[in-house]
Amino acid sequence: MKLILNLSKKKTGTTFFHDMFKKNEKVLSEVYTPIIKEYYIFPRPTKKYIELGNNLKISDSYSFEDKKFVEKIIHDKFRISIISKINNSSKKDLIKINNERIKYLFSEINSKYFIISDPNFLDDFRYWSDQDTKNIIKNFNPFYISIIRDPVQSALSLINMSSKKFNDEEIKNTFKRQYSVIEDLLIFKKFFGNPNILLINFEEFISNTDKVFEKIFTYCKIDLHKLTNQNNPNPGTYQASDYEIATKEKLENIYNKCDDSFFTFMKREKTHII
Repeated sequence: MKLILNLSKKKTGTTFFHDMFKKNEKVLSEVYTPIIKEYYIFPRPTKKYIELGNNLKISDSYSFEDKKFVEKIIHDKFRISIISKINNSSKKDLIKINNERIKYLFSEINSKYFIISDPNFLDDFRYWSDQDTKNIIKNFNPFYISIIRDPVQSALSLINMSSKKFNDEEIKNTFKRQYSVIEDLLIFKKFFGNPNILLINFEEFISNTDKVFEKIFTYCKIDLHKLTNQNNPNPGTYQASDYEIATKEKLENIYNKCDDSFFTFMKREKTHII
């Protein structure tokens, strides 16, 4: 089995990427895409991570592979162990447990390719990885992909997900998280032995999905297939609130003080391998 690992930031098409593969799984018989997208490769001190699996049920409509995978999530003893020890164990010990969890999640997948589209992976791997983590991932001969979106737009989408209003410091930190994508990718490359990463412009991914997936298939050495497209994840327009307009203006002011050469390059090139 080989991994297809989506190293994209949150709000940059990770769900669309996952759903395109999942919706077309009958055509892409050599690719397995879990029915659950966000099952957290690395620990997170969040309610969603802590409660993961608590309310999951195995539907009769699930494929055999999906039933097996959901059952893994429900009976994930490694995550339970991490949660119980996260406040009183060393990071080294927690990483060791999580490495076993990764092997558990990736075990008994009877497909040539396995899709991972975790929007937290690129933010979390530096803290939760060691040499064993790297070896586990590399043993699956991964293909790495990252979707690059304008950091103002992705930060604004991330902020708009929240029910609360962000203060200026929170707006700045959210922008930094999205803007840092190229720095994070270069750190990832260095840690994982300088592998190739296919970069895809977000707007191109949404507007020319078939063309982009042809490039993904070629890059991952998957036979070309005609796919059924998903609905545009950002359809139409809507009337922005005064808060959203003001937040976007603050994000643009931050961005104007930054080097935008990488994002400008990606808008021009559409796809690129680093």
